[in-house]
Amino acid sequence: MKTAPNSFVGTRLGELVDAAGFMTHSCVTFTAQAAAEQHRAALATIGDLYAVVVPSSAELG
Repeated sequence: MKTAPNSFVGTRLGELVDAAGFMTHSCVTFTAQAAAEQHRAALATIGDLYAVVVPSSAELG
């Protein structure tokens, strides 16, 4: 179970990434961008089908 929105927490992923080589930064960047896009898509689906999606909890009053 993930307990943080960070793939490195509680794993050896950082060590493996460091050992992987020069282009790793691109992989991490594109993975983060894909995750952000999936998040936006999920919010759009929730907004279309189930609920009102607001930008922040402050909007809830």
